[in-house]
Amino acid sequence: MIKEEGIINRFGFNNVGIDQFIENIKKAKFKGVLGINIGKNFDTPIDRAVEDYLICFRKSYRYAGYIAINISSPNTKNLRHLQSDKYLEILLKSLKTEQKILHKKFKKLVPFVVKVSPDNSSKQLDSIAKLLLKYKVNGVIATNTTIDRKGILNSKYSMEEGGLSGAPLNKKSTNVIKYLNKCLMEKYLLSE
Repeated sequence: MIKEEGIINRFGFNNVGIDQFIENIKKAKFKGVLGINIGKNFDTPIDRAVEDYLICFRKSYRYAGYIAINISSPNTKNLRHLQSDKYLEILLKSLKTEQKILHKKFKKLVPFVVKVSPDNSSKQLDSIAKLLLKYKVNGVIATNTTIDRKGILNSKYSMEEGGLSGAPLNKKSTNVIKYLNKCLMEKYLLSE
C-alpha cells in the first residue's frame, strides 16, 4: 500500500519451532542484543497458552538479550485475549517465577517485556499497566500492529485481514505509548 504508507501482514508466528530456532541461534555469528519474540501456538487453547510461553521462555532464556512476550498479534486466533486481567495475571506471575529460577540457574538476568496491542481501550491499558507493575515486568513494547482500518477506509485494501502497520498506525501507537508512559511512570513514582 504505497499511497497509504502502510502494510498489512498475515504472518502470525509461522516458524519451524523453538528447537530449530535455538539451533539457528547457536550457529549465528550475531554479536548485538538479541530480542526473542515468543507466543503461543495457533492451535493451543487460550487456557493452556501459559504452557507454550513457559516452554519457549525456558528454551530461549540463555540465548536472549531480552524476551518479548507477544500477547498482541492479530494474526494468531484469540491471542489478544491474553491481555485481559484473567489471563495476563496468570501469565505474568508464571513468567516472573520462571525468570527468578532461570536467573539463579544461569547467573544471568534476562529481562522480559510485554508486547501490547494498539487497539486496547484506556481501561484495558490501565489494567495491563497495573499488572506490569505488580509483577515488576522489565518493560513494554507499544505497540504491535492494528486491526483498525480507520486510517485507510478509502483504500481498496481496507477490507484485507491482518495487522496494519506503517503510517496509518503512527498516531494510534504513539497515543498508546504516551498513555502507558504516563500511567506507568505515575504509578511507579508513587510506589517508590
